[in-house]
Amino acid sequence: MALELPTPIVAQCWTSAFIKDLVVLPEARRRGIGEALLVTAFGEFQRRGEKQVDLKVQTDNPTGAMRLYKKLGMREVPLGG
Repeated sequence: MALELPTPIVAQCWTSAFIKDLVVLPEARRRGIGEALLVTAFGEFQRRGEKQVDLKVQTDNPTGAMRLYKKLGMREVPLGG
């Protein structure tokens, strides 16, 4: 099975276990791509010995990002906490 898109899908991660940007084109959403990118990033962070992964997301993000993060075991923490 292959998925052809007009532009690449990119996850940009810093050297710490902080996911800076994770974007999936609207026409490619709901196909498991975001989950696959996160699981891959989590695996790499684990390989590096990181104990936790951080990211920031707007709580009113309409894309379903919060639902995906919670599905993968992430939890909300207050900013600065």
